[in-house]
Amino acid sequence: MDLSQFIPDQNRDATDAIGGFLYQIQITIIRWLDLIEDTILICECGEDIDHVIASPGDPDEIRRVLEQVKRTKGNITLRSAITKGALAHFRDALVRNPGQDLRYQFSSTSNVGKENNSTFPNGLLGIQAWNEIRERQLSSEDERASLSEIIRIVSESRCPSSIDKDLFD
Repeated sequence: MDLSQFIPDQNRDATDAIGGFLYQIQITIIRWLDLIEDTILICECGEDIDHVIASPGDPDEIRRVLEQVKRTKGNITLRSAITKGALAHFRDALVRNPGQDLRYQFSSTSNVGKENNSTFPNGLLGIQAWNEIRERQLSSEDERASLSEIIRIVSESRCPSSIDKDLFD
């Protein structure tokens, strides 16, 4: 059998896809090694990794942290397609699961970039402001200003071509 006659498509390259799977596996292992009591991990359910955390007082009362894991290049901002996709998927999970205690976590290899035409207090970057709100590190005034700016940026965003328009809307 002579296989030398076949000419493959030179544009076929699975490096990025395989790298993404490898990164997700690495993050899953780290999450598993850092697992706290009364928490289980479920892979590929609500998101790449679901952290299902039982309440110490009531094991039927659970909180679920949906973690999306992405191996990406360059900087990301609130306006990045990947960020808008994560927000759309989280909102979809909230709509599909009313009354459940859901949180969302986005893990990426990217650096945080600067938002164009933004007015975050103290020179904060958009994603940095988001994280500082989540960690309750901002003053009330800076938190209100940051939330207003995040809402403005997200509400003015257009649907990226990589996201289903119905999901995005």
